[in-house]
Amino acid sequence: MKSISHLLGQQPQLLPEQSERFMWQIGSNNAQLSAGDHTLRMRNLGLPAELSPPLPTNLTLQVKKKNGSTRKQALTGVEASECWQKALTRAQKMAIVVQEAQNVKKGQLLPAPAPKQQTRIQKAAAMLAEQQEIDEAEDI
Repeated sequence: MKSISHLLGQQPQLLPEQSERFMWQIGSNNAQLSAGDHTLRMRNLGLPAELSPPLPTNLTLQVKKKNGSTRKQALTGVEASECWQKALTRAQKMAIVVQEAQNVKKGQLLPAPAPKQQTRIQKAAAMLAEQQEIDEAEDI
């Protein structure tokens, strides 16, 4: 502030061109300052009075490892859901085994075991046998 008043005090000693240039420069600086102040005020109007509380940290996220086996690397969302689904399936199967073991201890009968699924070769052989039976029946 003192430097501006000192410069304004020196203005009468300047030539008219220098004085005009000096006044133009002061006006330009004032315009820049007021424009900067205006942008800061507009920016501050968009800010809330108080900042919202920070989001809680997600402890389930894992840091992705760059090196090492892929088994140890962090899983993507789809892989994590598949892994979770497999774990649930294993837990359900284990619960069934435990329940059956308790039933055996109590002397209750075990439920009938589920039929084994056929392999592809067995299915193909069965379809071939059925087709041969149909062909033989048509020949007769």
